[in-house]
Amino acid sequence: MEITKDIKYVGVNDHQVDLFEGQYVVPNGMAYNSYLVLDEKISVFDTVDGRFNHQWLDNIQEALNGRKPDYLIIQHMEPDHSANIASFAQMYPEATIVSSEKAFAMMANFFGTGFEDRRLVVGEGDTLCTGRHTFAFVAAPMVHWPEVIVTYDTADKVLFSADGFGKFGALDVEEDWDCEARRYYIGIVGKYGAQVQNLLKKAAGLDIQIICPTHGPVLKENLGHYIKKYDLWSLGCSLRATGCNDKMARAQGINTDFCRVLGLMISNGLVALSGSLLTQYQGFADINMGRGAIVIGLAAVIIGEAVFGKVFRNFGFKLLAVSFGSIIYYLVL
Repeated sequence: MEITKDIKYVGVNDHQVDLFEGQYVVPNGMAYNSYLVLDEKISVFDTVDGRFNHQWLDNIQEALNGRKPDYLIIQHMEPDHSANIASFAQMYPEATIVSSEKAFAMMANFFGTGFEDRRLVVGEGDTLCTGRHTFAFVAAPMVHWPEVIVTYDTADKVLFSADGFGKFGALDVEEDWDCEARRYYIGIVGKYGAQVQNLLKKAAGLDIQIICPTHGPVLKENLGHYIKKYDLWSLGCSLRATGCNDKMARAQGINTDFCRVLGLMISNGLVALSGSLLTQYQGFADINMGRGAIVIGLAAVIIGEAVFGKVFRNFGFKLLAVSFGSIIYYLVL
């Protein structure tokens, strides 16, 4: 698959997996994305799951068309993106491994070597020129591992975003991006909302035309939609994390004071809106109106969660379950 004139897709689809990372149901499989950039010096971005080592190496060899890669750029050390570093290094002994300092420390633990004789350590603000293309590296710690970097290609204006903007599902299956990307975000990246917000601020200063994640489709159109979704999800997950466990949320770098204030603003605004609507409907206001509403509301939440919590997995349906809980409460009374 050709992404631009110079950038080729060399990843794989996995229809063997039924539970990604042993816990997330993936009825449409997974994609492990890897990219090859043709230039005066050739770069390969990330590897794939270890079960697809030979297929991935074959994809690279076909895309190289007789040439040899000069760089293997590793942005994230999770095994589904790093498992084949050693086999690549063995097959292409002259290639340089490019990654962050923390990633090389992990390689030493994973493979018994940090590739000291053939490595290039990069971090925030560093660049790598391969001819026409210049890669600018951006540190993205805890999105969602500590060693993560993302890479911006200044020539084709492409952001290689690691696990950011990824989704469940193989590339040969047509499905809605929003639903599976939201499920992926909440399950994989969700608790690091503050770090995602920091990365989005860095990305705001870049002229991004294409996003190449390590899972899911390459994003070429309506990028504002995807960025807006990530902005919304990261803030929403920060609010939920603060409500669930503010100490743990604070340890993850979330500004819990801001989240509390924002939560109070939203809740007070909704209370004011509901009161004004009720007053308009009845044509008058009474200080005693709404007594017992808190009890009814809590009962609706508890009943809805108890009855429908295991049935509804989508957050929107869980909100609907609260409405059903209120109906059950009134029927019982």
